[in-house]
Amino acid sequence: MSEAPTTAHAALAIEDLSVAYVVRGVPRAVLRSGSFSIAPGE
Repeated sequence: MSEAPTTAHAALAIEDLSVAYVVRGVPRAVLRSGSFSIAPGE
């Protein structure tokens, strides 16, 4: 398991992102609890 990204000096930080699409009336989760950060200059 990877460590949580550090957000102290992040230009952008996303935490606990979840995404779902509705297909034929049924929600389909494609991402659950995703987190990442982007440092300045990346």
